[in-house]
Amino acid sequence: MEFITLTDVLVSIAENVEYPYHNQKTLAYIGKISEQATHTFWAVHDEKIEWARRMSYAAQILNQALHDLPDSQQLQWMEFDEAKRFAVRANVRQEGIDMLTHATGWGSRELKNCCDHFRNAITQGDDALAMPVFRKPDDGLTIDGGFLRFAHIGFDRTALVSILNQYGINHTLGGSSGSKKKPATVTGGDTYNLREKSFNAWLENSRVNITALKVKAIFEQVKVHYKQDKQVVAHTDGQTDEELWNISLGSFRTEFWGRYADTHRIKKKAGRPSKVKLQRN
Repeated sequence: MEFITLTDVLVSIAENVEYPYHNQKTLAYIGKISEQATHTFWAVHDEKIEWARRMSYAAQILNQALHDLPDSQQLQWMEFDEAKRFAVRANVRQEGIDMLTHATGWGSRELKNCCDHFRNAITQGDDALAMPVFRKPDDGLTIDGGFLRFAHIGFDRTALVSILNQYGINHTLGGSSGSKKKPATVTGGDTYNLREKSFNAWLENSRVNITALKVKAIFEQVKVHYKQDKQVVAHTDGQTDEELWNISLGSFRTEFWGRYADTHRIKKKAGRPSKVKLQRN
């Protein structure tokens, strides 16, 4: 039995969602906000809004599929046991369904928060627009990290993939357990600890000031570094550093960066520069 987290399931579906790109960067200046400040603000937040909307749709169609399953096909929900260090069957179905239901509103809430922030800055100017966007604690997904509960509950991978295929839901998990096409699956604390060690090694070697980079830029630099590294070192679970980071940007944000930033008290600077161009899916 191979455990796959709810985060990885949603990310694998979201990466296949074709959603109209949310683009406000072409807005001209308005009120006391300059054209450059407008462009900068939406260049950052358009990407976050688009990803949140795709994750919301992924949560919606997964929730619908689980709801439509006949009693004879109900999936067994699982939870990563921190003490045992592996996933076990658990009575977390209702909690998981409630989380998915709440997740269907991630995109709309992120869009509203950004638009409210922009409107509030119209009479105040660029400095107000550059301030962090206010989000309520219960808004759900934190785009740059957090929401660890999604990374601790999930399903048996083979059973879940069978259901997704049955309902025609596109995903990147491959056809069956052991498929070479599946992305790396986070199985809880062990994987995080290995990534933390690997990340710290990269940080020490590169001497990069991560507070001055976007999360996306950090992720891409780590991946590039270990892809080019000729010294292949296998960890205790048999994975190399390159394999450890063979995950999506969404998984990096929700399963590693949020916990790492909180643990190491990393606070991102407003208006941080980045040479990484926005990628449209």
